[in-house]
Amino acid sequence: MADVLKKVPVREQDPKVRATNFEEVCYGYNQEEAMEEASRCINCKNAKCIQGCPVGINIPAFVHEVKEGNIEEAYKIIGQSSALPAVCGRVCPQESQCEGKCIRGIKGESISASNVRRLKQFHPEANFIIYHWDSIANNSNAQNLLPYFDRVFSFDKIDCERLGLHFLPLFYTPDYANIPYYDKEIKYDMLFVGTTHSDRYKLVKRIEEQIIKMGGLCLTWFYFPSKILYYKMKIQNSYLRQIPVHTFHFKPMSKELLLQLYAGSRIIIDVQHPKQTGLTMRCIETLGAKRKLITTNYYITEYDFYNPDNILVVDRNLPYVPEKFLNEPYRDTPKEIYESYSIKNWLSSIFY
Repeated sequence: MADVLKKVPVREQDPKVRATNFEEVCYGYNQEEAMEEASRCINCKNAKCIQGCPVGINIPAFVHEVKEGNIEEAYKIIGQSSALPAVCGRVCPQESQCEGKCIRGIKGESISASNVRRLKQFHPEANFIIYHWDSIANNSNAQNLLPYFDRVFSFDKIDCERLGLHFLPLFYTPDYANIPYYDKEIKYDMLFVGTTHSDRYKLVKRIEEQIIKMGGLCLTWFYFPSKILYYKMKIQNSYLRQIPVHTFHFKPMSKELLLQLYAGSRIIIDVQHPKQTGLTMRCIETLGAKRKLITTNYYITEYDFYNPDNILVVDRNLPYVPEKFLNEPYRDTPKEIYESYSIKNWLSSIFY
C-alpha cells in the first residue's frame, strides 16, 4: 500500500534535457499515478480545499472519480465550475490555494519539491523562507524541501543541530498576553484542549484523576479532525474502543472560547507527540497567558523561561502531580525573557 502521507512525484523532463528544447517540462500524472495520488484524499466532511479554490470546484468529488478511474466523470465535475479547466490547471497556484488548505499539509505533504523549484524559477529575485513547526521525524519528506529555501527555521532543537537549521521557538500572540488573571474568575485547576493522538487521551486522563483526588476541578476537550481518523485510531488503539464517540469533538473549538477557558484555568496540560522535541504552541501560549504548565516534554528544562514553580515535567509512563504544584501561585517570568517569545519578536527573527 502506498504511503498516504507522501505525495506521488510528478514526472518532469530532466533539467539537462529540457535546457535543449521547448517541449513540455511537466509531464503530469498518467492514470495509474493520478489514481494513486487521489487515494490520499480522506474526503473531509468540511473540505478546506474547496474553500481555498477561487472558483469553488468540488475537489473531493473530482478526486473521488479520479480514484475510481472515472476520468471523464472527473472532467465533468471540474467543468461545472470552470469553463477552461486545462488553462486553469496550468496557471493556478494550487500550492497556496487548495493544496495549501489540505489537511495533508498538516499531516503529510501538500507541496512537492518540484512545485517549490518551479516557484523559484518564476521568481528568482525572491528570498524563500520556510519555518518548520513540526519535527522532521513526523514528516520525513520535509527534509527534501530544505535545499530549495534560502533560510530554514525550525522549532525543534534536535533537528536544527542535526541538519544545520536556524533554531526559533514558536510564539504567543497578544490575545494570550492580554488574558487577565483574577482568582475569583478561576473555574478550573486543570485544562486540556487538543487533538487526540498517540497516548495523549490516556495520559491526560491519568493526570486528571490525580488532580480530582486532590479536590481540583478539570476540563478536558479532545478533538479529531474527522470521524474517519477517529475510527482508524480506534482500530489501532485498544483503550479507545471502550470510549464512546460522544466523548470526542469533531469541530474545532473557536478561538474565543479557548481564550475564555484559558482565562478561567490555573494549569494547562501539554502532551507532545512522542517523536517531537520542540515545544508546542500550547507551551508558548501558556507562557504568554502566564499560566502554569504540566508537560511531558523534558526538553523544556533547557529553555530560559523554565521555572519549576511554573512548569512541571511528568514522566510519560508514570505521570505524578505533587499537591504543592497544584496549590502554589504562578511566578512571573522576567520581562525580557517573556517578551522574547512574542509574535513580534518571532517575526523580527524571520524577516530581519
